[in-house]
Amino acid sequence: MASPLLVTGSAGTIGRPLVAALQAQGWEVRRFDRRHAVDDGFGDVCRPEALRAALHGCQGVIHLAAVSRVAHAEADPARCKAVNTQATRMLAELAGREPGVRVLLLASSREVYGQAQHLPVAETCPPAPRNAYGRSKLAAEQAVLAQASEHLSVGVLRLANVYGAAIDHADRLVPAFVAAALAGRPLQLRGPERIVDLLHVDDAVRGFLLTLRHLQTGTTLPGPVNLASGVGVTLLDLAQRVSRLAGSQSPLETQPAPESDVERYVGDARLAQAVLGWRAEVALERGLRDVVAAARLA
Repeated sequence: MASPLLVTGSAGTIGRPLVAALQAQGWEVRRFDRRHAVDDGFGDVCRPEALRAALHGCQGVIHLAAVSRVAHAEADPARCKAVNTQATRMLAELAGREPGVRVLLLASSREVYGQAQHLPVAETCPPAPRNAYGRSKLAAEQAVLAQASEHLSVGVLRLANVYGAAIDHADRLVPAFVAAALAGRPLQLRGPERIVDLLHVDDAVRGFLLTLRHLQTGTTLPGPVNLASGVGVTLLDLAQRVSRLAGSQSPLETQPAPESDVERYVGDARLAQAVLGWRAEVALERGLRDVVAAARLA
C-alpha cells in the first residue's frame, strides 16, 4: 500500500478542495489542521512533536497551513512569524530528515513581490515584501528551498488572490463583496483603483496537482513558480461586476487602502505553463457568477 501524503491546512480555503481532489485521484491523504476535530486530523504546525508524528511514514507533504490574511498578519506579526516562518522552517527540516519523504511543496504568495514596478510580475522580479505576511512567506520559501536534495524534491507556488472556495474567510475580497451585495449593504472598497489578480480555487488546486506530479519524478522546480490568472481587475470594476451579477443596488463606499496593501499585482504565469503545463482556465465572469449563485443558496 502506498504511503500517505500529508496536507497541512487541510481544512482551509484551498486545503478542503485539494484533499478531495487528491483522494479522487487515489491518494491516501493524512489531514493536519487546527480546525479538524481532535480525532480527525487535528494538528498544530507550531508543535514539533505533532509535526514529527504527522510526517512519520509519509511520502510527501503539501504545506498550506498559515496565517493567510495580510490584515491578520499586520494585527499580530509575532504569531504570523511563528506560524508562517518558524513552523515552516521546522517542517522543512523534519521533512529533510524523515526517511521516505520525497516531496515538499509550499503554498506561498504574490505578496513576496511587494509593489513591483512593472506588470505582469514574473518570478525574476526581486522580492520586496511590504507587509508582515509577505516577509513571513519569503522566509518560508527560503527554508523550503534550502532542503532541496537528491532525496527531496521541493516546490514553491506563489499564488495570486484565490477565490471561489465553498468555505472562505468572510472578510476576503470576493466573499465580502458578494455578501454585501446580496444583503443590500454597502460594498467597502479599500482603494478602488487597486489592481488584483483573481485566481479561481479550481485552477489553484489543479496547479498543486500538476506540481505534485512534477515533483514525484524527482525533479525540483527551477525556483518559485507563479500561479496567477494573468488578468488584472480594479476593485471598482470587481465591485461593479459583483453588484451586476447579484442584481444589487448596493452603494459603493470608497476609503484609502491600508499602507500594507499592494497597490497593483498581475502575475506572469508563463513559467507555470512551460514547466507544469498549467494555465488558468476559469474566467473571472464565470467564477464570480458561481460564487454569487452559491451564496444565494447558502
